[in-house]
Amino acid sequence: FQIGLGLYGGLLVVDSSGYDPAHERLIILGGNGPGVRSARINGRAVPDTIRLTAGEIYRLRLIHIVPDWNVKIALSQGDSIVQWRALAKDGAELPRHLQTMRAASLLAGPGETMDFEYRPMVPGLLRLDVAQRSGVWKIQLPVRVMASSAPASARAH
Repeated sequence: FQIGLGLYGGLLVVDSSGYDPAHERLIILGGNGPGVRSARINGRAVPDTIRLTAGEIYRLRLIHIVPDWNVKIALSQGDSIVQWRALAKDGAELPRHLQTMRAASLLAGPGETMDFEYRPMVPGLLRLDVAQRSGVWKIQLPVRVMASSAPASARAH
């Protein structure tokens, strides 16, 4: 009942030597209240735009807290699903051989968490589509990729 009312959030336990808040984005997929057949992203029915910078590497931390729905998640630019690298699942880093580049698309169940590495290469608008598996509801998170102010040679390091 409390989760359905929005009483949820993210709690990250991280090694402070490896945590870079400037390049971490927490995305919480949650419900919209008891008996309401829709969802929220980061507590909002119309989520705030996430901002990234072209050429920089980000960790996208997805927490699926909707208690009773499986959801389809995809990060797209235009009509194309982008690529990201899987890093962690349910709070545990994946073994190196499983940290592979793959299409930024998955099916997630209640309570799952997933971390992905994403490096946008060009400025523009992306969207994270989240939809209830059978189509009852859909919500989008806008992702704005800004141009880098650093020269290309500086970004390569």
